[in-house]
Parts: sequence; structure tokens; C-alpha cells
Amino acid sequence: MGVPGQIMRLARSRAGRALPSGRVKAVLFSGDYVAAPLRAAVERSWGCSVFEHYGSTETGLGGAVQCRAFAGLHIREADLLFEVVDSGTGRVLPLGQSGELVVTTLTRRGMPLIRYRTGDSGRLLRGSCACGSVLRCLDRVQGRLNDVVEVGGGGRLNMAQLDEVLFAVEWVVTFSAEVVNAQDEGEIAAKDGGGVGLLVRVEAVDVPAPADLRALVEGIEALSAVRESGMRVEVEIVQEEGLVAPAKRKLEDLRRG
Repeated sequence: MGVPGQIMRLARSRAGRALPSGRVKAVLFSGDYVAAPLRAAVERSWGCSVFEHYGSTETGLGGAVQCRAFAGLHIREADLLFEVVDSGTGRVLPLGQSGELVVTTLTRRGMPLIRYRTGDSGRLLRGSCACGSVLRCLDRVQGRLNDVVEVGGGGRLNMAQLDEVLFAVEWVVTFSAEVVNAQDEGEIAAKDGGGVGLLVRVEAVDVPAPADLRALVEGIEALSAVRESGMRVEVEIVQEEGLVAPAKRKLEDLRRG
């Protein structure tokens, strides 16, 4: 059990790759957004099943967990009521529509919560799960609403979007990302655009071939937020264990003014 980014880092490290397939039977992700390529990479690396969990301090840590149908996360409905609301108006949204998750505690006496705003983006799924459980399901939570950075040209970028691109690349162990003023970052300043640059530091076991590095840059540039903003992308490779990556990674906005 662990935070997705940290488990991914272990799975793609030299030590993690040395583990025989099947030695790890199952992994439980918790504490952060789970990108589909990250999940697939851990499953492939260790030959294990990967389950997802959603919870917070306010829900008593437990909130919802995935079953073997892998079609959603079953809510702990005896203790918690989850709803999805419009983050701007607070209006409750219909089933299947994405918005901000709010939670009401049903059995807590010490510090009860009513429609507590989690700040997380998600939705409630329609219908019943193939596993036969009567418990309602959350779809995979899509990350924090306030972790989005406005990058110009109407573009809005977050770590979840970058996860989908970078963790799909086999040689990427982990990465950090910063939005910067273009004039502050050498080569980034060379591109005509909105004066905004994206600096991505990638930890790799081995130095990638120039063609592979270029393909990664092009994949990031293809993201709609990056393309619309005209921002310059620079990828810097660091050696294994050379990157300080916190458990919960966030796209940092280091622009001044």
C-alpha cells in the first residue's frame, strides 16, 4: 500500500525491476491521483493486481475502495454520504456528472461534517457494480480542483495531464514539473510565445536516446493546454534517486508577478 508516484518509482527502479514477476501479489494505491499508464506500468512490472482507494482525514481515512471488477470504488455508505456538487454554486449535480466531491459523516459524534468540501474532482457512477455489491461507486477521482495552473491562451494544466503522458514512457521513473517565466530559463526563452515555460525534470535509470527524449517533449507539447499557450517545454534528465519527489506531487507555478 502506498502513494502511486512512490510505488511507481520503486517499480521502475533497478531494485524494483529485479523483483520476479508474481512476487508482489497486490498493490493498493491511495493518497493521490492514479494515472492509467502508471497503474498499467506497476501491473506489468510486478505481474500484480492494482487496486485504488480514496479517503482523507475527514472521512476517517477510509472512504471508498476498488473491488476485483475494477469498475469503480465502493463507498463506505454505512458511515459516509458522498455527493457531487458544482464547485461554484454548490448545486448538487446529477449522477454521472463530474464536479466537487462533498462528504457528510453519518455516524461520527466527535466532529460531524455536513457536506464537507473535499476539493477533489470526481463523480458518482450510475447502476450497480458487476461484483454484485449494493454499495454505490465513485469513479476514479481526478485530482484536486485547485491544482490547476492557468498557462495562458485559455490553457489550464495540472499534474494529472502530465502523468498521463510521462508515465506512459518506459524509461521515466518519476518527474517534477514547474511553470516558469520563459526569460528565466535559458533555452525556454528561445521560443516565441506567451513568455511561459514548462520545465520538467525526469528521473531515469539510464540516459534516454536523443530520439526518445525528443518524442517525450513532443508528447508534452501535444497536450492541449501546452499547445494553446504556446509555452516552451524543456526536459532535464537526472540520474536515478537524483530527484526529490514528494509523496503528493504538484505542478508548481514559479512565475513572478
